[in-house]
Amino acid sequence: MKKFIFILLTSFSLTSCVDLLQEPQSKLTPATIELTEQTLESMTNGLYKDLWGENFGFNCRLASLALAGDDMTSGALDKVRNVLDDQLKVPIDNADVLNLWRYFYQTIYSANNIIYLINENENLDTQISNKYLGEAYFFRALSYFYIVRYWGDAPAITDPNSSTDIDGNSNMPRKPVKDIYERIILPDLNNAINLLPVQSRDNNNQAPTAWAAKTLLSDVYITMAGWPLKEENYYAEAAKTAKDIIENGPYDLVGEYKDLWMNTKKTDKTEHIFALQHSLSYLPSQYGISYLGKEENGWYDYVGDPVFFKNFPDDKRKKILLCNINRRYQRESD
Repeated sequence: MKKFIFILLTSFSLTSCVDLLQEPQSKLTPATIELTEQTLESMTNGLYKDLWGENFGFNCRLASLALAGDDMTSGALDKVRNVLDDQLKVPIDNADVLNLWRYFYQTIYSANNIIYLINENENLDTQISNKYLGEAYFFRALSYFYIVRYWGDAPAITDPNSSTDIDGNSNMPRKPVKDIYERIILPDLNNAINLLPVQSRDNNNQAPTAWAAKTLLSDVYITMAGWPLKEENYYAEAAKTAKDIIENGPYDLVGEYKDLWMNTKKTDKTEHIFALQHSLSYLPSQYGISYLGKEENGWYDYVGDPVFFKNFPDDKRKKILLCNINRRYQRESD
């Protein structure tokens, strides 16, 4: 027993001389945290999920709010004009508007964190990190571009430590549209153009490239030239940027018009410069029953304007749309 006690005391005496209040040799900060390519890819993929909004996000909500501006209208949802009497119909609730606001600001919040972590990190291989940094700039610019067009003046958040106001309940001050264009959208897109590769990281249309950033920049220029800023000098910039894409970009029209509507071709980068894809297996898919009419047991959420369709020239494109597309969607959804 005495021997056992002695061992315990000896062990205690050997360890008790250690200073338990030692300062760590280094602190975990954005400058020292280890960001692997797998980590960067995972964080960047989160941007798509934020904007995707469980398949009801970027495409679906925007389709509901922007309908009646083209040849599409809403069926069962009945949220926009009736194409026959051209009457604007206001939604009963604001779910589409509020959720879209949340999706955009959640995307901005995530992009702010990626930009901050990469820019402040001293241990990154820029050849690896630049493409993810470019995507973060692209998505932040894209989100703000839609925000200023839907809501006008809005909170301009670039600090990852700031509230994102994703629920729309805070009193965060709003910045003028012009300020958001000049301080965030234009610089972000120029950064994206310089950082993004000319080929997407997955070699399809599902991740932005430098060409996608240029395309968005051209759209931004032509929008700034119009209402509400009316800075007409940007028309020339829009034309110059678009000409560069047309003459030097790796894009062309698809050989067969019907291929544009095939789910198996949706990631093709021949004509599609960038696309946020949706799930075919998930019920509210944009490649599924949402676009099918009632007579085909579809949801009738989005349908073609019958007046536009009736007046469309009777050519090969109309025949393809009429005879093949709905059947193809039905087959591919089964």
